[in-house]
Amino acid sequence: MGSSLHVAISERGKDNVVIDLNKEAMKYLHTEKRLEIIPEASHLFEEPGKFEEVARLATAWFLTRLETQHADLLLKSERHLC
Repeated sequence: MGSSLHVAISERGKDNVVIDLNKEAMKYLHTEKRLEIIPEASHLFEEPGKFEEVARLATAWFLTRLETQHADLLLKSERHLC
């Protein structure tokens, strides 16, 4: 049975060096991945609404993956019952 890793990286928009490093690192992640840039955010996402934006993006990312995984499990169980 194979396994997979899904990666979501949320990055502040004020640090181009770190953004470039994350883009470079993503080249080595041979799985589904996405880099989200939060405009005008500092490294702790302390600005009004910025941390909430990270939480919203992360929640959407994981819910999508969980829904897909759940659907795959249902299909496998249906095949097994037949």
